Amino acid sequence: MKYNGILLAGNGSLSTRANDSITSLLQKKLQIHFADSKLVYACTSQSLLERSKTLLSVDSALASFTKEGVKTLRILPLFFAPGKEWELLLKKLSLYKKSFESISLLSPLLCSEQNRSELAKIIIQENHFTPQEKVLLAGHGSMGIANECYTSLEKTFSSMGYLNVRVKTLQDFSLQGEEDFFTGELTLLPLFFCYGTHAEKDLFQNEDSIASCLKKRGIHLKENKQGLLESEAFCNYLCQRIAGEEEWNENW
Repeated sequence: MKYNGILLAGNGSLSTRANDSITSLLQKKLQIHFADSKLVYACTSQSLLERSKTLLSVDSALASFTKEGVKTLRILPLFFAPGKEWELLLKKLSLYKKSFESISLLSPLLCSEQNRSELAKIIIQENHFTPQEKVLLAGHGSMGIANECYTSLEKTFSSMGYLNVRVKTLQDFSLQGEEDFFTGELTLLPLFFCYGTHAEKDLFQNEDSIASCLKKRGIHLKENKQGLLESEAFCNYLCQRIAGEEEWNENW
């Protein structure tokens, strides 16, 4: 019996590739580094759960932990910002507080400068771009003040000397005010944990996608269609976050 548990909680996806990126690399690494822990991946999106026969809900995951006698539960949220899905996760967890001796969480990825800096380094190293190259990182985004986390990531790149990196989201993408930047050649990178149908259609495929919008302006695009969880360096960093002690929060 394992008394420690690790819950990976994310939006989920109906894409086989997206879900495989979690199970094929991240979970394998976690199983090696945290062999004493029961490991479960759960989806927070109710709409996806209703359409999938394979995705596991957070409620079902928490119930399985309690059934198997897990006492200490740690949560790794696969979110960039503390938006709607994050709030939903907290509500679910609050119902199970008395079922565990402790429940501790890591914050969404873009909430701290340390994590933004580490993420920026990984993205630069994985994509081999220079400070002179124009790069657009495009994520799903969140609602309201949570979306400021993405703006903070752009500032992190700037502080590292990468002044030609822009971080935009599907929620607020606009060329207004930056027409001079969006010219010539540009690299478009998904800022998604998993690269699935949603990222493919809204970033690259649909007529109103970001890529289509840029191409209509005559911009020559270089594209890298890959989610962060397909990066070994990024998965290693998530393992480091879990292994560390300073980020865990039990007073949520």
